[in-house]
Amino acid sequence: MGFFTPLPAVLQIRRRRQHQEVVEMPGACFTGLLRTDRGTSYEADALYSVEQQKCLSHLLKNLSAAEETKTGRAKAFTRELKATLREAIQLWRDHRAGECAPESYRERGRLIRQKLDRQLRDRRLKDPDSQRQFDGIGLQHDNGRVLVFLECPEMEPTNNRAERGLRGAVIARKVSHCSRNERGPQTYEVMKSITATLVLRGHQVSSALAGMISGRPMPQAVAL
Repeated sequence: MGFFTPLPAVLQIRRRRQHQEVVEMPGACFTGLLRTDRGTSYEADALYSVEQQKCLSHLLKNLSAAEETKTGRAKAFTRELKATLREAIQLWRDHRAGECAPESYRERGRLIRQKLDRQLRDRRLKDPDSQRQFDGIGLQHDNGRVLVFLECPEMEPTNNRAERGLRGAVIARKVSHCSRNERGPQTYEVMKSITATLVLRGHQVSSALAGMISGRPMPQAVAL
C-alpha cells in the first residue's frame, strides 16, 4: 500500500487493506484531497467526508472491459462516456503543459461536467452491464469524485503516480519470495519509502543515501 504526494512517499506492507489502514496514514482529521483507485476501502463511512478523485484510468479500463462484448446502443454508451473522460484528461494535460489558460480551463471544464451530467442523468438502461457501470460511475460523480481535477488542477486525474511508485516494490517482493519474518517487511517499507521520497525530491538516490548514512538529514526538494 502506497501514499504518494509531490514530495514525500510512504510505502507500507500490510496483511490487509481495509479502510482502517487507509485512514491510519493521513489521520482521521485529514482535510486534503485523496486520489484513489476504485477499491471498496475508500467507500467506508469513515472516509465519506474526505474529498476524493477516483482514478480515471481505472474507470476507462472498466468501461473498455465492459464494451468488448457489446454491440449497438450498449456499446455506444460506454464509448461516449470514455470519450468524455478522455476529453477531461486531455484538458488537464493541456493546462499542465501551459497550453490552456486558467480561465479557459475552468470554462472548458464546466462544459465537460455538463456533458457528463447529461450522460449520467438518472435513467434505466436496457443492458445490465451498462446499467452496472452507469450506477457505479454515476454514484461517484454524484459524490463529486470523478472530475475534482477540473476544479483543482493540482490534483492529477489518474492514480498513475502511485501505480508507478508501487510497481518496483511489488516486483521486488515477488522475486525475493517475500520476507521470512516481521522485521523484513518493516525494514523494506522504510527503505523503499526513503528512496521513493528522494526520487520525488529530485535527488540521486545513492549519493543522497550516502550523505544520510554519514549523518546528514534527508535533503529537501531540489529547487527547479
